Amino acid sequence: MFSGFTEFLFGWGLPVLLLGVGICYLVALRAFPYVHPVRTLRLAFRGRVRSSLRALSVALGGTLGVGNITGVALALAMGGAGAVFWMWVSAAVAMFLKYGEIVLALISRRRGADGTWEGGAMYYLKGKGGFLGRSAATAFAFLCLLCALTLGAPVQSNAAAVAAFEVLGISPIITGTLLLSLTALAVFGGIRRIADFTERIVPFVSLLYLFLSLYAILTNLSALGGVFARIFGEAFSFSAGASGVGGFLASRALRYGVTRGLLSNEAGAGTAPMAHAVAENTPAAQGVMGFLEVAVDTFVFCTATALPLLIAYGGDFPSASGVGLVTGAFSMLVGKAAPFLLCVSLFLFAYATVLAWFYYGKRAIGYLTQNPMAQKGYIYIYIMAVGGGAFLGEGVLWSLTDGVISLLTMLHTACLLPLLPLVVRESRKEGFLGKSVLLGGHFQGKRVERGTKILRDGSKNGHDGAVRGMGKGEARGVEHSARKAVTLPAIQAVPREGMPDRREM
Repeated sequence: MFSGFTEFLFGWGLPVLLLGVGICYLVALRAFPYVHPVRTLRLAFRGRVRSSLRALSVALGGTLGVGNITGVALALAMGGAGAVFWMWVSAAVAMFLKYGEIVLALISRRRGADGTWEGGAMYYLKGKGGFLGRSAATAFAFLCLLCALTLGAPVQSNAAAVAAFEVLGISPIITGTLLLSLTALAVFGGIRRIADFTERIVPFVSLLYLFLSLYAILTNLSALGGVFARIFGEAFSFSAGASGVGGFLASRALRYGVTRGLLSNEAGAGTAPMAHAVAENTPAAQGVMGFLEVAVDTFVFCTATALPLLIAYGGDFPSASGVGLVTGAFSMLVGKAAPFLLCVSLFLFAYATVLAWFYYGKRAIGYLTQNPMAQKGYIYIYIMAVGGGAFLGEGVLWSLTDGVISLLTMLHTACLLPLLPLVVRESRKEGFLGKSVLLGGHFQGKRVERGTKILRDGSKNGHDGAVRGMGKGEARGVEHSARKAVTLPAIQAVPREGMPDRREM
């Protein structure tokens, strides 16, 4: 029954909603990163870059993992080579949802009792006001908690255990116990310890995996032409007897490409904003990190898995687990050492994802209840789920995970649509869509960007310091922009209830 429900969601519900709302965001934001890529990167790496990169590392720790490796292998085995094309398309559209999520999270965040920022989808959904807003926030937090206990814990440990057993002959008991112990050591240190770990381990394991993939691709360049022909050819091959919109939605390539891409980059799911909310940056500038997150996850890492698999197997995938498909392909293309290195990469990816999802689940349970016993109980249940996942069947885990992440994403993506005007307004305010405006709506001690100039501002209203050194015409323009920006309400699309005072941000 649950499998049939998952089939229904995957068949048309999730792809249509994700692509539809994503296109709305893409159009409203004027496809900015595609039209102005250099300016987009410049916006990303200004301000407190270290804080932004730490938040990005935690978020990448949650996205880079089993979904990039076994998830892609399963998508190709079930949806064919065309699934890769739809992964790219969905990522190109859904990255605008990731940007919107992060912008909203930084607008609605608040200081916690320990002085750190707290934010995420629960807070800006609740900020919509009324019964529907509160209900959506509660439902999101509950589904996020379920995702942490499925996608975040057992799926990751299961993949690591399967890889260790198939490649090295290590018992799942040993792998599960090791992951459980390492998780326990890290989670009691809080977000700072998790951020410190992911900041160090994610770049290392990412480079190791990319090295293996590039070696496999570069030593088989002659096969790439046929691989890309298969990807684009199968992307639009519908089932016999199906045509038009029905055939399009029935396409297995579309279905598995979009949904497995989502499981990998989590765009639209509303999870990554919990990691980005701690960054000491302005909303739109940190939102640009969301573009980078999706691009790195899907265009780089998912492709780095898909191409070697298609080179090795073509269109005939053997009956094997996702881990078995990947280790078999890399063994054929790279050599006997590849499965061992891949096993190490998968273990470290899984561990980083386990830590990131622990943090997401902790934020979710903290929103649902302030009961210390419930929050402590979550910690122990999560740690046990990490150990127990090593013994569960891959099929059962993926079926359960697909259903929960689909519900979470559909709920959150539907709620993102009415919040689009707020995202656009904040983006304009920071100079993301228009001409000179004051960055982030902060008018004290921040920077003002005009064209390519970045000038320090120490004035009360945020423009006197920037005016110095400009010509008269430029100065008048900045003064006019500052006066106009100051008169804008801080939040118009969302009621003030549940939202922080922007002067605290």
